Amino acid sequence: MKSDVEADLEALRAGAAWVDRSAFHLRRFVGAGRVSFLHKYCTQEVRRAPGEGAYGCVLTVKGGLLGDLTVYLREDDLLALCPEAAAEGIYRHLGKYALFDDVRMEDLSAEWAVRGLWGPGARELLAAFFAEEPPAVPYAHRTHVRSEGAVVLARNDAFGLIGWDLIGPREVVAACEEALCAAGARRVGPEAVNVVRVEEGVPLYGVDLDAKTLPLEAGLVEKAVSYEKGCYLGQEVVARATHRGRVNRHLRGVVLEAAVEVPAPVRAEGEEKELGRITSAARSPRRGGAPVGMGLLHRKVAAEGTRVRVGPEEVPGVVCSLPFAPPEA
Repeated sequence: MKSDVEADLEALRAGAAWVDRSAFHLRRFVGAGRVSFLHKYCTQEVRRAPGEGAYGCVLTVKGGLLGDLTVYLREDDLLALCPEAAAEGIYRHLGKYALFDDVRMEDLSAEWAVRGLWGPGARELLAAFFAEEPPAVPYAHRTHVRSEGAVVLARNDAFGLIGWDLIGPREVVAACEEALCAAGARRVGPEAVNVVRVEEGVPLYGVDLDAKTLPLEAGLVEKAVSYEKGCYLGQEVVARATHRGRVNRHLRGVVLEAAVEVPAPVRAEGEEKELGRITSAARSPRRGGAPVGMGLLHRKVAAEGTRVRVGPEEVPGVVCSLPFAPPEA
């Protein structure tokens, strides 16, 4: 008989999984200058049409990562979603500059909810529920008005899985949850979601990343940075690091011989100096149930196949690229 986590993983990988996204913070930007304002402080192109969206980062003037941000543009406002651990830093930072633009940032986290429907079976359930195919392009979204109220349905392949966000007043999202779970979606717990996140190599701000992290170190540049847009705060540091082609740390996976408690220091074999930390860990079905972890490692130990020692117990491990691939036969 499958455990709850195994059943949750099956829903995420092969079915339709209802995911609690309450660890993410939601704000609404209003005012005529809302788009141009955020565009100046985001690494991604934000000036898009209503119904479109973007994923980017907010940086310090030194290029440090204050957090990653998913943005959904609408006719009269825009919605911004970030990890809860990043919210205070991002909005304290943006608040210093908002005085000079026609923009207001409203915290919706108490009244609104964000949930996800993830997995290959999600599209069919959503199409039946809303009587319309869900948005297919990443970060595209539309508002559906139902008897319970309006809800935003947005394509967001978070944590490496095909999926959609449902965003709206808590009672409306709760009604959607009841209906979609009755139609076949499975409510999944955080343990299974973490397994998928680690296997897919998706770092989480406040866990794997902080204000000392550069986007290039975290592997976020391809997804979250536009080199075509104009200036934004921290751009010079990103451009310099990209041009140089080398940073001191890289986000990497480690296949372990035994489980470790995170955060766990990483050392090269035979050395005492700490060269990084494993900050997220799980047992990976993709690796046959082996314990795995990921974190930022110094370039000295970041090469594929490097043997390291992890944690106070010096558990042996082998460095690999992300996402985790099945072991070779």
